[in-house]
Amino acid sequence: MKNYKVEILAQAEESIIEITKNKMEYDLPSALRFFDEFYEDIKELHTLPERGFSLGQGRRGRIYKDHIIPYVVDDETMTVFVVDIVNPKQHTKAGKYF
Repeated sequence: MKNYKVEILAQAEESIIEITKNKMEYDLPSALRFFDEFYEDIKELHTLPERGFSLGQGRRGRIYKDHIIPYVVDDETMTVFVVDIVNPKQHTKAGKYF
């Protein structure tokens, strides 16, 4: 089984922080769980990056709590680049990926 390195790009870091801040206004414990579990969820990409679905243009995606995590797999460098985390209901932002 291949082991990939997972890199979280700046846009994904900014988005997870923003989503967490918004959730904190309603439910602090749930928001903190969402944040922590996001990092746990993407750990699976180390060994199973192909499990995601195609978003086209070389991107793949996975679902995390009603959000989509777009990512790119670089087999040459054995790296998975987590591009962002988006709520598909936010059409202007989600439209960049699909």
